[in-house]
Amino acid sequence: MNNDPKRPQPKSLWWSAASVILMVVGAFGPWAVVDGIFGVRGVTVRGTAGDGWIVIGAAAVAVVPLLFYARRRRRWLSVIAFLAAVVAAATAAYDINDLNRLSSQELFGSLVSPGWGLYAALAGSISLALSSIGLMIERRREAGADGRIAATGTLRKGLE
Repeated sequence: MNNDPKRPQPKSLWWSAASVILMVVGAFGPWAVVDGIFGVRGVTVRGTAGDGWIVIGAAAVAVVPLLFYARRRRRWLSVIAFLAAVVAAATAAYDINDLNRLSSQELFGSLVSPGWGLYAALAGSISLALSSIGLMIERRREAGADGRIAATGTLRKGLE
């Protein structure tokens, strides 16, 4: 197996990094917007006032194995990132559903709507889950190529 730190990183790793950034930006952004009535200014509730911290925690949990993955390509590291992404996506999806349920209520319900930060956190989480799957696939291809080359005995020294 080739653990050369100078080799280029897989595209899915860069995709994962961008996804984690989107998750964190979304978690700090507005998750709920309450429109004002009778001349009263509306209120914006940020993700960090509640479940946004779960998304930030999941992003932090995902970053650690991704950093190790950049150095040592181990498939189980991308599985940890995938599981963290699923937790964050479930949290954001639940909150979107909860806000949509609130907004469907008759009295003042139409004043509450999900904010862009909640959608960004969900998109980043889903994107991280997909990029983690991409890392697993890329690692499987690398492992298959390493095994085929080692089995034939050609280029064995270049891989070690």
